[in-house]
Amino acid sequence: MAREKVTGAQTLCMRRYLLTVCLSVWMDSAHGIGVQLIPQYPVVSQSVTLSVTGVTGTIRQFSWYKGSSVDANNQIFNVIPSLNSVTNGRQYFPRASHFPNGSLQISGLVPTDQGNYTVFIQTGETTAQHTVLLTVDEPVTSSVISTNNKEPQENEKVTLTCSTNNAEKILWSKNGVSLPPGLILSADNKTLTFSSVSRSDNGQYRCEASNTISKIISDPNTLTINYFEPLSDNYAVILAAIVCGCILGSVLIICATFLLYKRYVVPLKGQSGDRGEDPYQIYHNISNTLVAHPEKEETPYVGLDYSSQNMYSDLKL
Repeated sequence: MAREKVTGAQTLCMRRYLLTVCLSVWMDSAHGIGVQLIPQYPVVSQSVTLSVTGVTGTIRQFSWYKGSSVDANNQIFNVIPSLNSVTNGRQYFPRASHFPNGSLQISGLVPTDQGNYTVFIQTGETTAQHTVLLTVDEPVTSSVISTNNKEPQENEKVTLTCSTNNAEKILWSKNGVSLPPGLILSADNKTLTFSSVSRSDNGQYRCEASNTISKIISDPNTLTINYFEPLSDNYAVILAAIVCGCILGSVLIICATFLLYKRYVVPLKGQSGDRGEDPYQIYHNISNTLVAHPEKEETPYVGLDYSSQNMYSDLKL
């Protein structure tokens, strides 16, 4: 009976030992190999190195694949360092090269280079593989704000749009600070909508477009709201006073004109009627000077007497 208990204890210890060994092997396999991107955020037209780390032992051969599996259709190349042998696969491209430590370098990056890459390495002791995601960033190339309403009236709907390329994040600001609450942003933050603009929305708006490698801030877009301000009570009183003043002034002018007419024009007409004379005769008081100074009668024209025209008349000395 005691012997059976000892046997059971040994069995339990053996199981624990095997579990520990298996866990240790699994952790070594999971963390023994890795790939580091140099630089971490590669950009279009740059070169990037997919550097292999954590390899122990002598590398017998290694292969790189374009994808997340070690399928023959995805192979870029296979390298046997001891033989200096390189076999190009179906996904090989001239911009890809290798290093003896199993690393991969890609020069002149283009957007289509982005994706998963897998390395398979065989050493004298073990084999391992690792997959890494390569992202190829492009700098933000533009950031311009446009509007659907260039001369908005109060209470109208206005939309501002931030047009940009290669941006991962877009932020808006008003007069250099964050936007006030109540405005509507699209899911990608590219459009800013005012459902009913008011004078408080006046100001300069900018959009900032950025990604992991670059950032561009747009030129300010000035939003000016046009509105019609109603007349206040004071304005109404002033306007009524002006109208009344104009009417009163017209009445005074008419009265003054009538009084002047009665004072000066009507008496003159009455005096002319009493004398029976034409009131429009100007020279009725001028005396007749024709009688006092009779005009001298001119004698009628008489002909001239010419001397004899006889050419043979006697010359008297």
